[in-house]
Amino acid sequence: PVPSMSTDAPDALRPRSSLAATLRAYAADWLTIACLVLVECGIQRFTRPRHRYNCQLAGTCEDADVHYPLVPETFTFGMVVAMALVVPTLTVLYAQCVLRARSWVDASAAACAHLGAVTLTMVITDITKNVVGRLRPNFFALCEGDLEHCGNGRQSFPSGHSSASFAVFTVLFLYVCGKFGVVQPGKRRLYKVLLAMVALFLGFTIA
Repeated sequence: PVPSMSTDAPDALRPRSSLAATLRAYAADWLTIACLVLVECGIQRFTRPRHRYNCQLAGTCEDADVHYPLVPETFTFGMVVAMALVVPTLTVLYAQCVLRARSWVDASAAACAHLGAVTLTMVITDITKNVVGRLRPNFFALCEGDLEHCGNGRQSFPSGHSSASFAVFTVLFLYVCGKFGVVQPGKRRLYKVLLAMVALFLGFTIA
């Protein structure tokens, strides 16, 4: 006999989604994410930004706003990665344990959405960086005399920190809205929307 799917049944009697079955169901999504990761690694390894300005020639970069000193970042790349991993993970765990989602399908869908958004965003961002080749404001201080091979100094736009943070926290905002049921009739509450918007605030803060 097939176990009852009634939500009134005790937790111990509820059928739980199989991890193996869930992984098979989302195999295409995980494969797509893996392919995006490989593409991103290829972009980082084999491509170089466009030399929009030939700063080896005297006077070609004198008018460019690239003479700012090298100062520590407000949000380092490690901090952005930590927030992008820790905050969504804690949110999904809260939904699984406190809101009683308790579903491998829900957790896997959330993980695919976040990782897919981040990897796709970084691929698009890095391609755009290399095509645009815009100099960073601290180009001369960052390159320390090696202007010809200073690839990082030519990747100012678009911001990787901003694009990655908005990719993560926009998906998180939508996930929280779904769990709070803010679009369902009878469940809309302003405080729920404001709580969900904390995710967008984090994205704005990093940007």
